[in-house]
Amino acid sequence: MNFKREAGLLGVRLHQFLSASRLFDKRTASGSGGRVFFPGCGMAGRGPELVARVHDFLREIYPDIGLFGSCCAKPSQALGGESFLKRARVLTRRFREAGVKRVIVVCPNCAATLACVPGIQVVPIWRVLDEHFDRLKGRIRTQDLVLPALSMHDPCPARGDASLQEAVRSVLRRAHIEFLEFPQGKRAMCCGKAGMLAVTNPKASRGILERCVAQSPAPDMLTYCFSCADSFRSAGRRSFHALEILFADPAPIQIYSGVWRNRFRTSRFIASLR
Repeated sequence: MNFKREAGLLGVRLHQFLSASRLFDKRTASGSGGRVFFPGCGMAGRGPELVARVHDFLREIYPDIGLFGSCCAKPSQALGGESFLKRARVLTRRFREAGVKRVIVVCPNCAATLACVPGIQVVPIWRVLDEHFDRLKGRIRTQDLVLPALSMHDPCPARGDASLQEAVRSVLRRAHIEFLEFPQGKRAMCCGKAGMLAVTNPKASRGILERCVAQSPAPDMLTYCFSCADSFRSAGRRSFHALEILFADPAPIQIYSGVWRNRFRTSRFIASLR
C-alpha cells in the first residue's frame, strides 16, 4: 500500500467534506441581476481581506452582486467517481435556489469545473477587470511597489483560453506590472498539481514542478492561480498572485496564518454580509 497516496486521498476527501459543510459553505443572495462572485477555496484560504477588496470593487459595477463561498468540487472531479457527481448536483441546486445566472470566478480551475453546471454563465474575473480597468486603476497602488523581475506563468486550465490569457496580460500591462514570458510562452509547464498529481504521485509532481521553475526566465513567479502560487513557494520561489498585487494595500499579502483558519475567517465575513 502506498501510504502517502492513501493519506493524500484521505486529505482530499476531508477537504471536500469540510468545504461543503455549513461551517465553510456560506453565501449571500445574487440580487436582481443574478450575479455572484465566486472566489474559490484558494482565495478564501488567503483570508477575507483580499476577498473583501475584490468584492467591493465588483459591487461598484454590479451593486447587488452576491458572494458564494462554496467549493467548485474540482478535487472530487479530478479523482473521479460518484463523489463529484453528488457534489455537482448539490452546487447546481444551490445556484438554482439562489437565482444565480452569472458566476464571476477567480480560479481557472473553478471556471473549468463550473462550466459543466447548466443554466449559468461563467465569467473569469480578468475579463471584468480588463473591461472596467478605468474603475480599477483608481484602486490599485502598484506605483508604490518595488517588484522584482517576474516570470509569468499560465495555469493549466487557462491553456486553451487565449482570451483569458490576453485579458490577464492586458490588465497587468495597463497597471504597469512588468513580467517575462517562459520560453514556451503561454504554454509553460505545469506547476505539478494538475489532476491532483501532488496527491496521487507526489514524486512525479515534484519533478514536474522543479522542471517548470528551472525554465522560468526570472527567479520570482507571477501567476493567476493560487494553487500554482503555493506550488512555486514550496519550491523555494517567491511567488505573487496577480490579484494580490493589484488589490493589496500597499503591498502583496504574503503572510498567511493557516489555510483553514483563513477559510473560517472568510466564511464568517461572508455570513456577516447577509
